[in-house]
Amino acid sequence: MSDRPTRNDYEQLINQLGPSKSESGPEIIAVNRKREDGRRQAAGQRSTAGEQPRRTASRSTSAEQRRPTSNRAASGGAGQGQASTGRTAKTKRTKEKKPGFGGGAWLRAIIISLILVACAVALAFFAMSSATDLFGLNQEDKQVEVNVKEGMSSNDIIDLLEETGVIDQKITFRFYAGLKDALNEFKPGQYVMNRNFSYDEVIIMLRTGIRDEKERAVVNVTFYEGMTAWEIADRLEENKVCKAEDFIEACNTADFSDYDFVSLIPNEELCFVRLEGFLFPDTYQFYVDEKPENAVRRFLDNFDSKVGDDIIAKFNNLNLTLYEGINLASIIQGESSANDQMVAVSSVFHNRLNNPQIYPMLQSDVSRSYINNDIIPHVDIINNDQIYAYDSYQCSGLPVGPVGNPGLNAIKAAANPEQTPYFFFVSDFEGNFYYAVTFDEHIYNVRRAGLLGEITGIATED
Repeated sequence: MSDRPTRNDYEQLINQLGPSKSESGPEIIAVNRKREDGRRQAAGQRSTAGEQPRRTASRSTSAEQRRPTSNRAASGGAGQGQASTGRTAKTKRTKEKKPGFGGGAWLRAIIISLILVACAVALAFFAMSSATDLFGLNQEDKQVEVNVKEGMSSNDIIDLLEETGVIDQKITFRFYAGLKDALNEFKPGQYVMNRNFSYDEVIIMLRTGIRDEKERAVVNVTFYEGMTAWEIADRLEENKVCKAEDFIEACNTADFSDYDFVSLIPNEELCFVRLEGFLFPDTYQFYVDEKPENAVRRFLDNFDSKVGDDIIAKFNNLNLTLYEGINLASIIQGESSANDQMVAVSSVFHNRLNNPQIYPMLQSDVSRSYINNDIIPHVDIINNDQIYAYDSYQCSGLPVGPVGNPGLNAIKAAANPEQTPYFFFVSDFEGNFYYAVTFDEHIYNVRRAGLLGEITGIATED
């Protein structure tokens, strides 16, 4: 039976729908719907009979399939769709994390940096505190009792040392005592220690059982006028006070700013020993194995008590600083051990210093003796600039630093020169001095002095 609608079917459908004012409204819709219903029914029957249903597509469906390739693809509607898609993609991209540091990352970086800086500062502070404690620098000068009881462990003893103020850094002391193999050698006893003790002094007392500074071995050492810093250091080592190198190191690097006159010593790079000239010659008592800085302080204490403001004022009246005055006094001391000749020798050097256009150089033999006997033997590499700065036959005026440690008479002679017209002097081996105004007179005196033995003085070397 055919499923195609007949003319009668159309007429019946039209009668049922009734008349329409539109020419192609309900009639066409009704026809199309009827046709679709018929096609679906036929397709269902073929499917029941085992046939493959034919693919049918309405015009509207075909139009939808063709739409992407039609002219509408380039129309505003398609453009709006693409724009919408673009906006969606853009919105998604803005939500993605951009590379680089965000606010949180910068904050973390700043916090980490602050932590690292704080750690570095803490380590530096610990290192400085340990060094100060190790050498007993800038510590309170106060005696304390340290009662080390029988059976106390090394940890207990170190805790006790900290409690009494003898040490400040337990970790550093333990490490240092371990290097010295001393941790198991501490002896019990009632000790009297000082808070300014170095670790070596504490360890020596605990190892030896010396319970008081009074029980320590004491030596008397005499230093004569004009001795150089290295000569003093060698004599201290000979008497087992401290090592010569350690004494010189303390002279060059230790902090002695609590002495007012030390601030008047210039920081001259070419200066060989910073405190040369200020190690006042005298007889001193030292402890055996004394801390080098304490040994230096004995000399500085004596200088401070002997060289007062009156001498400094006299130097200033002569247009000399304290350092220049001591420098000149060291040359006078080296040229003359006879006190009665020092003021005349001083006058020769002052006359030259006051007439640099005629005599720009002092030409003192003791400056070259200092170079040959003190500088060159104690350096690995000779610094020609330093040699030139100390050689009074080459440099103008005073050498860069003192060439020995003068006594009080030489210092006073430098501050109170005799008024003379002399520019030259020479002395012979017997201690006779010959003074001259002119160079010709000086040559005559040199010949006279030479006949009597060894000579020294102004311009006696080539």
